[in-house]
Amino acid sequence: MASTETVLQNNSLHLFPPSYHYSINDLLFENKSFPQKISIILPCYNEAKTILQVVNKIQQLNLPLYEIIVVDDASTDGSFKLLEGKEHVKTFRHRINQGYGKTLLDGIFQSTGDVIITMDSDGQHDPRDIPTLCKAILENEADFVIGSRYHGKYCYSLPLTNRIGEAFIEIMIKVLFNETIQNNQGGFRVFNRKALSIFQDIKFDGMAFTTELIMKAKIQNLRINSSPIHLYGRIEGKSRVKKLPLLINILRSFFIYGLRYYDINIQKIPFFRSKE
Repeated sequence: MASTETVLQNNSLHLFPPSYHYSINDLLFENKSFPQKISIILPCYNEAKTILQVVNKIQQLNLPLYEIIVVDDASTDGSFKLLEGKEHVKTFRHRINQGYGKTLLDGIFQSTGDVIITMDSDGQHDPRDIPTLCKAILENEADFVIGSRYHGKYCYSLPLTNRIGEAFIEIMIKVLFNETIQNNQGGFRVFNRKALSIFQDIKFDGMAFTTELIMKAKIQNLRINSSPIHLYGRIEGKSRVKKLPLLINILRSFFIYGLRYYDINIQKIPFFRSKE
């Protein structure tokens, strides 16, 4: 296994600037009320250039009790094999590609922690933000925390279409659910076990899944907070998000959960009333 790590490090770009530090022992992980276990979920699809560095950086946090759950979504670049034998790491693999939402769900349903963290395995999310993200959960101020680059920093040029899309979703969430969430499509999130009910009966397996979770949390009266994170550009490959299908699914999700939030029976609307 040591030789595999050496080869990867010699052929991949360095992630996570060394000048950026967090003091892990400051107010979180010495807290006597710290939960029994943290579960960190990493969905993975062809991330051989980054996955091992992300896992190593998590392990360097010296968390008191934790598990890293990696769900490989049918990668073809050997990502899965790089993690064999890694301590505290559980790996699961899809035989066929099933998408971001389903991959995350499978990892969450395998988790055993009191606090569940989801983050990307492409190096855009810095594991050193985990203490800050956990703070509101540990202090019982939130059930669901969303990492926000707008409260923290993003170290790359954000495409205009991404910001317009997030702004549209932000407005819709504010209008329908009276909640302001800027980085509403981000995947760096923390949940307590009370929030796990929102992962039941998911209707969208793709990237619209991230917006769906926010709406389900509001319907269930969960406490949602945002927390600063550092976000970096991808060092390998391009985003695989198909924006038109994503927009259509997000609009569908607003329709479905907006009606549910206001307890509107679609059959009471004349246009949708079934004909005898």
